[in-house]
Amino acid sequence: VFRAGELVGAMGATRDETGGDMGYMFARAHWGRGYATEMGRALISACFARYAWPHISACVFEGNPASGRVLAKLGFAETGRCAGLCAAQGRDLPMRTFRRARP
Repeated sequence: VFRAGELVGAMGATRDETGGDMGYMFARAHWGRGYATEMGRALISACFARYAWPHISACVFEGNPASGRVLAKLGFAETGRCAGLCAAQGRDLPMRTFRRARP
């Protein structure tokens, strides 16, 4: 998504083994402005309208509590912990896992 020619962020969803998987990232200059929540609502609605997924999953790095709050606002519930590659740091970091069931 762009605003006034500037990249705000990106969000998408893909199919996984049991449902959908959502991911996103935003430019630091646009954090805390509600873009993730707004885009997430639209993406979740579109995915459930188009696909027969029973749920959508998402993960956030433990060091990013703001993303966990975004997922909570979007109706996701925390389901556990895992580790995932942080490309910026070049290593696995602890993550929190979330899931939102089809309404």
